[in-house]
Amino acid sequence: IHDAMGRRLFGLGEPPEKEALIASLPKPEFFKITSREGITFQCQMIKPVDFNPKKQYPFIIYTYGGPNAQIIRNAWGRTSYLWHSMMTSRGYIVFSLDNRGSFGRGRAWENAVFRRLGQLELADQLAGVEYLKTLSYVDPDRIGIWGWSYGGFMTCLALFKHSEVFKAGAAVAPVADFRLYDSIYTERYMDLPADNESGYDEGAPLKFADQLESALLIAHGTADDNVHMQNTIVMADKLIDARKDFDLMLYPGKTHGIGGTDARVHLFNKLTKFFEENL
Repeated sequence: IHDAMGRRLFGLGEPPEKEALIASLPKPEFFKITSREGITFQCQMIKPVDFNPKKQYPFIIYTYGGPNAQIIRNAWGRTSYLWHSMMTSRGYIVFSLDNRGSFGRGRAWENAVFRRLGQLELADQLAGVEYLKTLSYVDPDRIGIWGWSYGGFMTCLALFKHSEVFKAGAAVAPVADFRLYDSIYTERYMDLPADNESGYDEGAPLKFADQLESALLIAHGTADDNVHMQNTIVMADKLIDARKDFDLMLYPGKTHGIGGTDARVHLFNKLTKFFEENL
């Protein structure tokens, strides 16, 4: 890759460290942590370029958490990395952890979540929070979380079950209950609802919406053909019935990826404003 003047920036087979330096972007730090149960997790942290270890920073946890996906990779992080980098320039640190069930660590690691989606994944993210609270530069009262799709599902579960841990969370296109998701995916990991009722219930944010005490933003495309808009509608209905305050942003005609420059810029501006006001 070369710039407009013909100067070489980096090779496609190399991590784009030189490009990051040219753009004054923070370089992600990769490391491992071990939980009190002895489980080792791959992690990543993005700090401000002018990071001061004597200060305390608010943290935003970025999660996906679901099967067949891996966040912690020494590779270009695309638009999410660019937004995370921008947030570090505003005084936040961004942390991610690949929990059990994620891709890249073998069959046993993924199979651990079989029939109980959302349960071990959330426990592992909480192990990440436990580690963060041991760091002197973490403000333990200002920990947020956000994610998209399965990450939105994880965000809702985290806020509904553990508002005492997470001060704010943003869920983009979240699953409210896997009974509402497509059967070819859901039944592969959860079996039939009739054969695993407790598994479906324990992993359904919808069942715990009345426990919300944190700031929540839900964003969804009205034409989402993956996580159908129905998920956010029933979630909103449940939150309203419980008289819980939350923010809702709809993107008319947009599908699961909320594509298009205007919509994307609007969404990430919305996320930025939400965290600045609530974290």
